Amino acid sequence: MQQNNKKMTIVTMAQRLDVSTATISNAFNRPDQLSAELRERILDECRRSGYDGPRRSRQKGRRPVLGLMLDGALGDNLANPETGALIRGLGEELDRQQYSLLLLSGLACRNGAPLPMVDGLIYWRTEGRRLDKLSESSVVAMECNVPGCVSIRIDQYTGGRIAARHGMREAGGTVAILGLGLLDSDRVCRVEEAEALAHAGDRWRQRLRGYLDGLEEAGAGRALDRIWHLPDSGPAAARQAVCEALDCNPRPRLLLCMDDRIAAIALEVAAERGLRVPDDLRVIGFGDASPKDEPLLTSLVPAPAEERGRLAARMLFGEIPLQDQLLTPRLLPGKSCP
Repeated sequence: MQQNNKKMTIVTMAQRLDVSTATISNAFNRPDQLSAELRERILDECRRSGYDGPRRSRQKGRRPVLGLMLDGALGDNLANPETGALIRGLGEELDRQQYSLLLLSGLACRNGAPLPMVDGLIYWRTEGRRLDKLSESSVVAMECNVPGCVSIRIDQYTGGRIAARHGMREAGGTVAILGLGLLDSDRVCRVEEAEALAHAGDRWRQRLRGYLDGLEEAGAGRALDRIWHLPDSGPAAARQAVCEALDCNPRPRLLLCMDDRIAAIALEVAAERGLRVPDDLRVIGFGDASPKDEPLLTSLVPAPAEERGRLAARMLFGEIPLQDQLLTPRLLPGKSCP
């Protein structure tokens, strides 16, 4: 029995067929983007339901919209090169599909601001409950836990283990871990392992577990009392933490830094103190810095944010399977820890 067309929308059809709204739109407007079998299945169900497609909104000039919900304030996110790279990757796919992009502040939405109407949504490092009412096939979570969403995540635990084991290939010396988001505090401070693992956000907790397990596997024990919490990776917090770590007796021989920006400050402080890298001090970062950015730095490098943005968009457009992705970082050796 056919449904009244006025009651059927692209969202309800997407929910019924368990596909994204972008896939429904493509079935009507961009058939070359779908397999013949999938397109026919969608069109058959739409005909049975009395839904004649999203053509009318296109004729009125409305382009479908993908929302990108960012963690925290928009200004802080846009100053982050990784977020910019993510948006570039998304933008390439959205242009190809004739979609618009709407940036949303997760901070504002969680404080009660209404969520604008979007045809699909990506949560970017925005932990917590879902704020949308879209079908599950129209939503992807990136680097965060959002119930009911497919996720694209960096394997933080494996990355941490790789970094620690590589750093301890040369025996001897103590280790300090310069971490991010390990406590709910805006001050730089030392933290015990148990406290950090109990309070850290999931991304940082998994990375810390990887560091600690990797050190233990390499025979170095666990850095139980040589862990620092940094509220951010800015130069002031990084310099304070690095200086405190290097003032310890005995001085650490290896610094495991949860961000390349912290590691870059560590190299600066080491040079100021006359420490030879890597003879006196080894440093390993974690992030998107390339050899051109930091030629000395050894770092764990995740899949580029631009590539992850394209991956998320292609999932939502039905071009690749909508399923969880766990991406392992690769070690990019540099002179700081060859």
